[in-house]
Amino acid sequence: MDWDVFADATHLTAAARKKVIENLTVKPKSIEVMYLNTPLEVAIERNNNRTGRALVPEKVIKKMYQSIQYPTKAEGISKFCIVNENNLITEYKLREDGNDVK
Repeated sequence: MDWDVFADATHLTAAARKKVIENLTVKPKSIEVMYLNTPLEVAIERNNNRTGRALVPEKVIKKMYQSIQYPTKAEGISKFCIVNENNLITEYKLREDGNDVK
């Protein structure tokens, strides 16, 4: 039986993604990552519209933004997509040699 599993969370670094991948009980045929590329200014503006516990300190958002690491083939990722603010999708097939293909 084939399963599609989505980990809907902020896995910004290789270490964070590694934890998710290592905790899978069934190893997948492929792992694909979709990155929703929100400009920092937009993320801060959206955050400023939050209240209570949902409001994240701005310095935390900036630190998270600076820590973003795009996925690599070495992590076991086979495909990586970036979705920008205009819903344009750029898809990368990750290669062992690091020369990723759009």
